[in-house]
Amino acid sequence: MADATQTVTAANAALATAKTDVLSLTKLKESLAAALAETERLEAETGPLRGLADLGNGKNDFKTTLETFAIGAMFDQVLEAANMRLDPMTRGRYRLTRGLEASGGRGKRGLEIEVFDINTGKARPTATLSGGETFIAALALALGLADVVESLSGKIRMDTFLSMKVSEASTPRMGRARWIK
Repeated sequence: MADATQTVTAANAALATAKTDVLSLTKLKESLAAALAETERLEAETGPLRGLADLGNGKNDFKTTLETFAIGAMFDQVLEAANMRLDPMTRGRYRLTRGLEASGGRGKRGLEIEVFDINTGKARPTATLSGGETFIAALALALGLADVVESLSGKIRMDTFLSMKVSEASTPRMGRARWIK
């Protein structure tokens, strides 16, 4: 009988422990359900912001960050101003454009310069320009940048005087270029 009493006592203790464990697990389950509901609510609430942050960090179709996009927009202004300088120097043959691909996987995508050649109807890398053509393109870029800085600053005046003569022998296709501001 003593053994039966001990067995009943042990069983009752085990039952009490089990009831306590069930109660604890039930509270834990309710707590986890509440935390999951709050997480789902926050996910739904912040989803659009996280999507926007992803777009700004380059997780988009163009793999372009917001920083690169903004720099590219300013770069377009510089290229447009440079083209206004380049056009008379090359008799309209060349136009500087922004390439949309990074060269060889290096650099920021969309910040490459290409030269559109009216004679061929194709854009090509600036590395394919001759020495004289490269000089004229660099000069046009520098002047275009100066024009953009001047127009945006309002305070800085960049007066430039340039008279350049490119000899027929060094770059026969370019001819003579003369520009004065």
